[in-house]
Amino acid sequence: MSHSRPEMFKWVAYAFLLLAVHILETTAGLRPGFFGYTAYLMPFLVAFVALFEGRFGAGCFGFFAGLLLDLSNVGPEGLWPAYYLLFGALSGYFALKYFRSTLAAGLIFGTAALVVAFFFQYVFYFFPVYGIPALFSAKTLFSELLVSMVFSPFVYFPVRYINRHFAEMN
Repeated sequence: MSHSRPEMFKWVAYAFLLLAVHILETTAGLRPGFFGYTAYLMPFLVAFVALFEGRFGAGCFGFFAGLLLDLSNVGPEGLWPAYYLLFGALSGYFALKYFRSTLAAGLIFGTAALVVAFFFQYVFYFFPVYGIPALFSAKTLFSELLVSMVFSPFVYFPVRYINRHFAEMN
């Protein structure tokens, strides 16, 4: 029983971090950014958890991250939980098999998640509804990706601290 307690507290700490990132991203005026471009930290948070926890933990964490996004965003219901569940499980699988738990590896996974999410949003929402040109959308994607990468260490270091702190307890 003593082995499961630190594990439970670790996931509670991850849940508080998820809630803090969600509040930061969805509250007007709190979202970090530069020159009108905003940072998307949720894909990077799921990617960093995948680096340390593997496919099952990251898949479950991604599902709950997507559920929070789904509850606060307008869009097809159930898309974000399914997307982040799949992304968390796949990135957790590849992270444990081929990558080390470093910031650079997390940036690779987070970038991939953000690019795929932007691509689907553009193809299925921005272009059909608003007719936004692809070049303008690509410029916006690149700018917001850079801003997100700048702010992503503020998510990586708490995830690494939580993982190391509770690994020492076991």
